[in-house]
Amino acid sequence: MNKQELEEKIIELESMLTSLEVDTKLIKGNLSETTKKLSNINKPSIDTATVDKMYKIILSSFDEFDIQDYEPEYEFELTYDGRISVSRVDFGGFEGLLDQLHDRLIEEFNVTNIEQNND
Repeated sequence: MNKQELEEKIIELESMLTSLEVDTKLIKGNLSETTKKLSNINKPSIDTATVDKMYKIILSSFDEFDIQDYEPEYEFELTYDGRISVSRVDFGGFEGLLDQLHDRLIEEFNVTNIEQNND
């Protein structure tokens, strides 16, 4: 092969490589989209109105929750220079908030034990 043939071969190979890179990007995009669809297939479906109701329930539960009803627990530590510092604060009352959220969601929605089949 002479110089001109080699240069033409390089141009041809670079063109093929560019084409393959474009194809690879398209295939990766399709793979990503299909993987997301597969991960979502067994998730229960809800509409935006239901999500909005859930949001309002959660927001109102936080608004009604009074942190002052719960006594925080503190853990102290002695630092290297002899000072006492708070190393951990546990509010411990969030179980009440979680219970309240759970109960309000149960009250608002028709909760069943029936598995949904998305076939």
